[in-house]
Amino acid sequence: MNTPPPTRTKIELLQCSKHRCGHVYLKDERGSVPSKDWEGATTSVCPKCGGDSFYTLTAQGRCRTTKDRDLPREINAEDIDPSPRMGLKMKRRILAAKRRALGMSTPAEQP
Repeated sequence: MNTPPPTRTKIELLQCSKHRCGHVYLKDERGSVPSKDWEGATTSVCPKCGGDSFYTLTAQGRCRTTKDRDLPREINAEDIDPSPRMGLKMKRRILAAKRRALGMSTPAEQP
C-alpha cells in the first residue's frame, strides 16, 4: 500500500521588534487592532505586547536580509532548526513557535 506523504506545514515566522518583548510567533497568531492612521483599517500586532513592528525570520531563526528577498517568506515548520551559535533564550522562543505550528504540546503539558 502506498501511504500519502506527510503534509508539510507552511508558516511565516515573525519576531516582535520591541526590545523588551522579542516574542517569536506565527503570522496566524497576530492580533488585529483598529489603525490609528486610517479609519476602518486594522493593524496587525504582537499577541504578547501589542507592538506593531516585527522582523521576519528564516528557518534558522535569523532575520531575513536583502539577500533573502528572492526566497519565499513561508517556510516549512518541520525545517525550523535554530542556529547552534544562537543564544539559549532565542532558541527556546523559536522551538516553542515550532511546537505551536506543528500542534505539539510542551513538555510541561504532557502527563
